Amino acid sequence: GEFTFWNALQSTIRNKFEVDRQNILQNPMMNEKEREASLEEVQQSLSHFNAIFDQEEHQKLVDSGHRSMSLRAVQAALLIQLYEDYPIMQMPSTLLRELVELDNLMAAWRYRHSLVVARTIGSKPGTGGSSGALYLRSTAARYRIFKVRCAAGMQRY
Repeated sequence: GEFTFWNALQSTIRNKFEVDRQNILQNPMMNEKEREASLEEVQQSLSHFNAIFDQEEHQKLVDSGHRSMSLRAVQAALLIQLYEDYPIMQMPSTLLRELVELDNLMAAWRYRHSLVVARTIGSKPGTGGSSGALYLRSTAARYRIFKVRCAAGMQRY
């Protein structure tokens, strides 16, 4: 059939996962427990990778809190990262890196703010009826835009 970038990428990465799986199975230095743990890790990575191409699987990750971006946004970020060294992708790549940095700075600010609030009001309820410092601390991790880049080097997005 006709060449499509996403089909070629899927095929290449799936082949890589299979090579990893075979290397684990044939590694004489691993005991059975280590082998099972490594195979499970490869399977989890493959599942996350497959979600890049399957709207239903992606939505499951969004619903469970493991992804926060739309499928198209994840695919766009992957494409930008894969080709970040090409001149046409340098500006989008820089923008993506800066957005990730801004997200990291916001999370750090939220965490530090929760510490200040904890020192100031202790375990008392916060303004607006929240649980105060506990609520603020939980928001530091919960409201990240770029939580996790997925398989194939995308743990940031």
